Amino acid sequence: MSKKNAWAKYGKRYRQQWEKLPNFKMWIQPVVGDDSKAMCKFCKCEIRAHHGDLLQHVNTEKHKRNSPICSSMRLTDIGVSRTVRSAKTREQELKYACFIVCHCAISTIDHLGEMTAALHNQEIKLHRTKCRALICNVIAPCFTEDLVKDISKVSFSLIIDESTDISCTKQLCIMIRYFSCRFSRIITTFLGLIDLQGETADAIASSLLDFSKLLKIDFKNCVGIGTDGCNVMVGKHNSVYTKLKQANPNLQLVKCICHSLQLCASKAVESLPRCLEFLVGRTYSWFSHSAQRQRKYKSLFRIMNDGQDPLQLVQLSNTRWLSLYNAVNVF
Repeated sequence: MSKKNAWAKYGKRYRQQWEKLPNFKMWIQPVVGDDSKAMCKFCKCEIRAHHGDLLQHVNTEKHKRNSPICSSMRLTDIGVSRTVRSAKTREQELKYACFIVCHCAISTIDHLGEMTAALHNQEIKLHRTKCRALICNVIAPCFTEDLVKDISKVSFSLIIDESTDISCTKQLCIMIRYFSCRFSRIITTFLGLIDLQGETADAIASSLLDFSKLLKIDFKNCVGIGTDGCNVMVGKHNSVYTKLKQANPNLQLVKCICHSLQLCASKAVESLPRCLEFLVGRTYSWFSHSAQRQRKYKSLFRIMNDGQDPLQLVQLSNTRWLSLYNAVNVF
């Protein structure tokens, strides 16, 4: 007789001592009318009254999911009702979340959800917390999956730029441009926003390649990359472009047209007197903080230009030569 069959002849019975063990006391209880089984309070299931089976149940994913105090299975034990919404209601909530993410701030859903529930469907319970969860955990992964499927077999181009958010976290924004076989047109859309571990060319290039691997996008299908004209992006020897070109030898670089125009404007303005730059810069600061001066400017402009609306005064930006060139054209 095998060892398994030898042990099978002995009956298994529920033991009260199990209710005092640290691993069992919170969830175990006897089954009424059947002392050969134990009941799990959290999972609402019956288990064979065997110490090994009880230990195995403790390590299951189902029991770990239902063990926390805030789990839905335990909340029902203290009187909290668990409502199951209809498929139509869940579909409406997803549509509202899509509307919010496309057109307005997420705080708007507090008023919109309550108004919709009062007018149309009382089952709708949608506020900022739930709306954010739907956007991050349902809508975003679904749209990303559809986008990856659409670009999996076609060539594409990337537009990248680094920036720093309000919390001083360096981030890389990635846009993608490709021909969609699904919609039969060229599409330019947002692909992702990733946190950078550094500002060097190696850090930016490695973050971009890791992000493409995470989405399971073949970087060799990338035919072009658009960046600004800074040295860390487009330098000849140790830049993001040279690092990416090692992974994809056919990659082409397209510099930002705005920065190229800035270089052209800077050369054009060099032929103008320096006093003109001073005049344009001081003109904006002179009128920008005075309502009385702005009224006099508008009145004088209409007198000099036969009643036409006055032109907007241009502020000098970081690419000051381009702003100055535009301002000179205005005057």
